[in-house]
Amino acid sequence: MRMLRPWDWRPAHLALCAFTLALSCVAASGAHAKKYERIATIPVDVWPKQLAVRPGGDEVWVTNLRSHTLSIIATASNTVTHTMRVIGQPVEIAFTSDGKRAFVSLLNRARFVVIDCDARSVVGYVKVGKQPKGIAISPDGILAVATNWASHTATFIDAKTLLSKETVKVGRIPRGVAFRPHTSEVWVGNFAGNSISILSAKTRKVVKTIKKLPRNPRHIVFDKSGKTAYVTCLGAGVVLVIDAKTHTLRHKLKVGKEPRTIGLTPDGKTAFLANYRSNTVSALDLKKNEIIATFPSTRHPIGIAVTPDGKRLYVSNFNSYDVTVYSLE
Repeated sequence: MRMLRPWDWRPAHLALCAFTLALSCVAASGAHAKKYERIATIPVDVWPKQLAVRPGGDEVWVTNLRSHTLSIIATASNTVTHTMRVIGQPVEIAFTSDGKRAFVSLLNRARFVVIDCDARSVVGYVKVGKQPKGIAISPDGILAVATNWASHTATFIDAKTLLSKETVKVGRIPRGVAFRPHTSEVWVGNFAGNSISILSAKTRKVVKTIKKLPRNPRHIVFDKSGKTAYVTCLGAGVVLVIDAKTHTLRHKLKVGKEPRTIGLTPDGKTAFLANYRSNTVSALDLKKNEIIATFPSTRHPIGIAVTPDGKRLYVSNFNSYDVTVYSLE
C-alpha cells in the first residue's frame, strides 16, 4: 500500500475540519472554553507555513511552502481574497510598521522577495545566505535581519535600499530572530546549537551568547517593555521565560509536542503556542506563568498570529492546508 504523502490529505480536509471543529471548545480549563471558540476554518494552499497580520489588522498573509504562493485573508470575512505566486518556497513573512511592504524569505532561492502590499507586486529581491527562514524588521523600519538556516549566519539588510549589509556568523542552524524593544539588540535562536546569539544592531556583531538551552530554540518574542523574552524549544516541548536584561531563565513551562510559534496578545496578558505534533494550541497566562488552556486545531499547527485588537487568533495548519480562526472575546 502506498504511503499517503502530505499533499494527498486534501480530499479528507473537510471531514477532518468537521471532526476537530466539534472539539474546538474543549480546553484544559473550563472557564476558558468559550473564550477560545473556533469561528472559522479557511482553506489555503499546500503546506501553509507561517502567517502574519498586516498592520492595521485588515489582512492576514500566509506563506504556502509547497505551492509557492501567499494567501491573503480578509479578516472582516475570513476568506482568501487574493493568492499571489512567488518564485521560490516562501517560509516567513514580516511587514514594515506602516504595512506598506512585506519581506518574505524564499527557502530554496537564498534570497528574500519584497512586496508592495497594496499593489500586490514585487518591489525587489535581497540576496542573503543559504536557506533563509527567519526575518525581523526594526521598529524604525531601517534594518531587517534574516537568519540563514544552512549558512549558520544572520544577514543585516538595509530595509530602504534592499541591499545586504554585514553577514554575521551565529550558532548552528539559526531560526527565529527578533529585535528587543527599546534596545539595539537582535536575538537569534540557534536551533541545533541550543543557544541564543545576541547581536548589536549598531556594531552588527555578536555581543553575547546564551548557552545550554533546552533542545531546539526556535521562535523568540518579547513583551512590549523588552524586559522579558519568550522562546519556544521544539525538541524539548517547552517555552522559556527569560529575563532579557540578565539573560537568566525565570521559568521553563511544559507545553505540547514540538511547539513552533508563539504569539502575544496586545495587552501582554496571554501568549498562544502552536504545538505541531500535538495538533493543539496552548494558552499561557503571562502573569502567572502557567498554561490556562489547551485546545485543538487541525493537522500540525505551525504559525500563530493575534490581531491588533486582540479579538482574533489565526493559526496556520501545515498538513491540513488551512487556517483556523478563534475568538478571543
